[in-house]
Amino acid sequence: GDWSSDVCSSDLELQSACPFQAFAELRLGATRLEEPDAGFDRRLRGVVLHRALQGIWSQLAGQSALAALDGSARDALVDDAVSAALVAAVPPGAGEIAIAFELEREWQRQAVTRLLARDLERPPFTVIEIEQPRELTIGGLDLRLQADRLDRVGDELVVIDYKTGNPKASAWRGARMEAPQLPLYAVLHPERPTGIAFAVVGSARAQYLGVGRDAGAIPGLKAAQEFELTEDRETGFAWPVIAAHWQAWLGRLAEDFASG
Repeated sequence: GDWSSDVCSSDLELQSACPFQAFAELRLGATRLEEPDAGFDRRLRGVVLHRALQGIWSQLAGQSALAALDGSARDALVDDAVSAALVAAVPPGAGEIAIAFELEREWQRQAVTRLLARDLERPPFTVIEIEQPRELTIGGLDLRLQADRLDRVGDELVVIDYKTGNPKASAWRGARMEAPQLPLYAVLHPERPTGIAFAVVGSARAQYLGVGRDAGAIPGLKAAQEFELTEDRETGFAWPVIAAHWQAWLGRLAEDFASG
């Protein structure tokens, strides 16, 4: 059959990690049985965070608008965005325990506030895209890609992905990388971004972690020349060379997925 019409980056991530599991889950429909958790459904945490930040940056569109807000206005913006995101993700009557819901609301407030504080410390930037879906092709495979955000910093474009866990830049290393979404976006987006970054968010921390043509685009980005590109941790590659390696590796991965 035609498996190229409804493929996203997570499918290639699964293919990279284990081709057999990709075949079982994506071709045969095999899934794990779920186990219920007490309290707030933690699978929704990332959904709420994404929606809250999407709402905030849809209003602000850049650092200058954020910097123009005083502390109380910024708090109100965060409160409104988190509340709207929570209601959208967990409709009334969904069965969530009230105290767990309020604890999650506070976690989200703190997490978003910390990330906005980091954004105020960055060089000036504007937000070019927010959750913009794109149909892109690699290795004969049509992909649906959607980055959380695309920022313009001077003459650079940086693709940003929000994470609530503990990601590492090593996830973009080698031919069978663990997290191909941002490298895919970097090499396929028509404006050819020059950096990729995880925005690592939690109630106790917020930081950017990534690699780019210029380390100064966002504090936390590693300069391309210092990025350990291969499984042997080779360094010294300029950004265009890194992007070319990613495109070749991901193209082969896409061909493997398409061929089954």
